[in-house]
Parts: sequence; C-alpha cells; structure tokens
Amino acid sequence: MLQPFFSNIQEFMAVLASTETVISGLQALHCMMPPYNCSWAPADMDMDMSLKGYEELIKYIGDKGYKMLNDGKKKQNDYTTCKGFGEIQFVTAMIRGNSQIDIIVPAHVSPIVPIFYFHSTVVTNFISAYEFFSAYPLLNEAYHSLINPNTFAPLQEPTQKSKGAFRNIMIEDLIQLDSMGNS
Repeated sequence: MLQPFFSNIQEFMAVLASTETVISGLQALHCMMPPYNCSWAPADMDMDMSLKGYEELIKYIGDKGYKMLNDGKKKQNDYTTCKGFGEIQFVTAMIRGNSQIDIIVPAHVSPIVPIFYFHSTVVTNFISAYEFFSAYPLLNEAYHSLINPNTFAPLQEPTQKSKGAFRNIMIEDLIQLDSMGNS
C-alpha cells in the first residue's frame, strides 16, 4: 500500500511517529478493505499533521525526491471543511512521478480533527505510526457511507434538505468522484 510512495516503510513510520502525522483519505480506506475484494488502489496519499512537525516531514518527503506543486502553503478547495474545529490552515501538495502527497495542516493542534469534518464517513479513517482507526468500520466493509450534512450546511440547524443529504451511498461512487477530481 505505501510502497509506491516510500521504499523504506519502517523509516517512514518512524517519521510519522516523530512528526505526529497520520495517513487519511483513500489510503486509510484501502488499508482496511479485504485484498480479495478490492480492485482499486488510491493514486494519492493524504497526510494530516499538526504544524509542530511540518518542516521535518517536508524535508523527509523532499529527500525522497518529491517536489512541491504549489508554493508550499496554500488553502485548497478540495479540502475545505466547515469553519470551527474542522478548519484547515493550509495544504501542501508534493509530487514525484505519478505519486502525489497532500499534507494537510489543521487550524487546531490535533491532526485528526478535520478528518471527522470531511464530506462523508468513508474518509473518517486514519493510520498512525502505531494503529489504524475507523469510525465506521461496518459501513466501510459493506462498501457504504453516509454523507456529512455539515459539509453542505455547516453549523446550522438541520433543515429538511440537509436531513435528506444524510443518505446511504456506495463507496465505489466516492472513489469514482475522487478519481475524477485527482485527474
């Protein structure tokens, strides 16, 4: 799973630990899917971290041949979450060949907080240097997800429209949408 991005996985996991970084998004989802029933592989890697270890992680990834796509610290619409606890300070995109890594730095101390404010339950998973976490393992295993209504109407009382947005969808649909956005 991590091999296309980093050849020395033990070294990479040590850097995750020292920088308090977690892997999220489709990489984390892919990790939990049964290999006999998983016909897709993520094209990119999302890493969430606090500002504390940012320079160390950027140096490590740069030493592995990755180059910054943007000026280093840009807010990107792909990762816009609701204001408040889930807010993102900036995202740094790095690329090497066909491998892209997005480093997501939240506006708050904990790197995992924005994960729970993303568009759906399918991406409320993460891998740390020590463990794997999934908020909705049974939904993910069944290839289903729920849309986060706060994505469409942040910090407001639920309306009939936002209640309707909280519907069951197929993970394949989200993977298809994600791959169209990363093309």
